[in-house]
Amino acid sequence: MPAHLLRGAALRPLIAGVAAALVAAFALSGCDLSGLTGNQCTPQTCDYIVNSLVAVNGASGTQLLADSGNALYTFDGSKWNKVSDETATHRGDLLVSPGFASDKTLFLGNTMSTDGGATWTPLCVITKAISPNFASDHTVFAVDNQGNSGSSSSTSTTSGSTGTSTTAAPSCPSSNGAFYTSTDGGNTWTTQAGPQGAGDPDLFVVSPGFKTDKTIFATFTVNLAPALYKSTDGGSTWNKVLDGRQTVVALSTNYANDQTVIVAGASSAQISTNGGQSWNTIKTPVTPDQIAEFAFSPAYSQDKTIVLVSAAVDNGSSAPHGTYTSTDGGNTWTQSGPVTQRGSNEPAFLFSPNYSSDKTVYTSSLDQGKGPAKSTDLGKTWTPINNGLSLLSGLGG
Repeated sequence: MPAHLLRGAALRPLIAGVAAALVAAFALSGCDLSGLTGNQCTPQTCDYIVNSLVAVNGASGTQLLADSGNALYTFDGSKWNKVSDETATHRGDLLVSPGFASDKTLFLGNTMSTDGGATWTPLCVITKAISPNFASDHTVFAVDNQGNSGSSSSTSTTSGSTGTSTTAAPSCPSSNGAFYTSTDGGNTWTTQAGPQGAGDPDLFVVSPGFKTDKTIFATFTVNLAPALYKSTDGGSTWNKVLDGRQTVVALSTNYANDQTVIVAGASSAQISTNGGQSWNTIKTPVTPDQIAEFAFSPAYSQDKTIVLVSAAVDNGSSAPHGTYTSTDGGNTWTQSGPVTQRGSNEPAFLFSPNYSSDKTVYTSSLDQGKGPAKSTDLGKTWTPINNGLSLLSGLGG
């Protein structure tokens, strides 16, 4: 599973509250909250999203999973089927084992599942990232479960497609730290320190080659100064590689060979081709503070393709926004589609793990659209794939 952008958990309660308020407002105005008809909606008021969309290699090809409306869904090629209701009390990105076809392992906020999402086990941490080699190393990264410390004896009742199940939570970390690492699939946790005693990382991105390079990039605030740090020993030690708060950090899918890292902050977007030792500023089609995501093609070593996704802009804004594609490693960009990040749909743009052969990409919502869609021309045209989903109302226009 390619490394992807992971936002700080601190924003999610705010986003959830705003989204809930928007749902109520749209209901009063007559919008169809299923996201499937919406005849009374205007383009600026009715965007519909899923929280997380994930694509992994399945038993018979690409497997799609969606976290939407506090429920897990899987796609059978024509419609979405609800697997279960979710029980996470602290939300997060849906993280799926690269070996999902056989191990059926999922992580979502402060919960995990080892049966494909039919039942969920509570955790006393919030998962942030999963090793690309999880099937072998069983490594998961997490941060504090703020406001809900949990205990090894806590239980959770989950109603799923196979009925109701009550499961006990795995053990909690023995002490507080900047973040936590598990090497047994989330059953036990080891406390890890940030640089110079820093607290939780804002962003946490694991190298696609973590099996051999043990590389992680994360943003920490040390002595009130935010910066990007790098670890090459799985998070035990850290070195600062770039000053300033980076709101977007992405690694090349071919990072083991090309050492490419691309970042965006409030005032600049930069790229490194030596693992963060030096940086070059790149010109982007939207202002750096409006960049929500960078996504590298799985075939980046051949096609040099990077997709830039903008954040949602205010209703009626004429500011440039949408999806832009570079086929020269970030030097030049061409507008390629209407996808924007709606505040909580992460990632908004997703490459198929089999992109080299199927040329398919996905979105968790089109701009002014109704839920997930797929494209076979790198986002120029899209086909909706929202049948059967319970969708959320997004942010922005």
